[in-house]
Amino acid sequence: MKESPVKKPVVVSMIGGEECDQASDILTSNGVPSYPTPEQAVASLGAVYKYARYLKKVGGGEVKLEVDRKRAEEIIRRAVAEGRSILTSSEAAEVASAYGIPVPRKPIAKSAEEAAKLAEEIGYPVVLEVESPDILHKTEVGGIKVGLKNAEEVKNAFNEIMNNIKRNAPEARVWGVIVRKLIKQGKETIIGMHRDPIFGPMIMFGSGGIYVEIYKDVAFRIAPLTLEDAKEMVEETKVYKILSGFRGGPIYDIDSVVDTILRVSKLATDFEEISDIDINPLFVYSKGHGCMGVDIKIMLKK
Repeated sequence: MKESPVKKPVVVSMIGGEECDQASDILTSNGVPSYPTPEQAVASLGAVYKYARYLKKVGGGEVKLEVDRKRAEEIIRRAVAEGRSILTSSEAAEVASAYGIPVPRKPIAKSAEEAAKLAEEIGYPVVLEVESPDILHKTEVGGIKVGLKNAEEVKNAFNEIMNNIKRNAPEARVWGVIVRKLIKQGKETIIGMHRDPIFGPMIMFGSGGIYVEIYKDVAFRIAPLTLEDAKEMVEETKVYKILSGFRGGPIYDIDSVVDTILRVSKLATDFEEISDIDINPLFVYSKGHGCMGVDIKIMLKK
């Protein structure tokens, strides 16, 4: 294949589960993308075509964004040095904030009294969640309390979370408990990134929430993105019709969504150590009121 004079893109889909893993790895290591499903293989060809269009654009190019790369780098490098494959919730929020990605502040309390003090500063209602590099699914171990309305509820929730972790995840390292604002709901969307071994960072946008895998209303582009790329991504989805005021409905802040997509693209291209980014849900509010990522997960290469 390498010696062939024909310059054609080739991708492979090997349907056979673990039996095909070795052959798939050989193909990928030799520059031939191999995927477990035909849908993923076709999607990758579509991404190549769209990337070719990007290269041909006149006056295109990456958008200039103000970010605090040094701040993000310190957090990511520390996690990599510790051999971790995922940032904690507060670390991910801090990295996102450094890149202008809208997420709530996630300060950490070491005691029930400190949690109550932070809650007073943030404003009620608040959410408490355990901060641990060893706990990914916090709900399953009783590590989250939602809708707390006063200092007494916050203190009780702090102690209950700590007791739940001792009982349900006794080996987990606990760095404290996050206190954050309870985010008001908006239109649910999702922004994500997966680093493909061949094509690099693949940016995704679409309908968000718990039914994202059912609706499959998503658009993809290869980073780095232009402003036109980000706008096209949004406009290709079904949720765009709702965001733009479907049948006389409210018009949402699409510009803030486009800006967030560009900032995720920038973060992904700046740090090869990041394997995946997931912001779900990203609540979008009425025009002029921005958007907010309720939760952001940042995974690192193993």
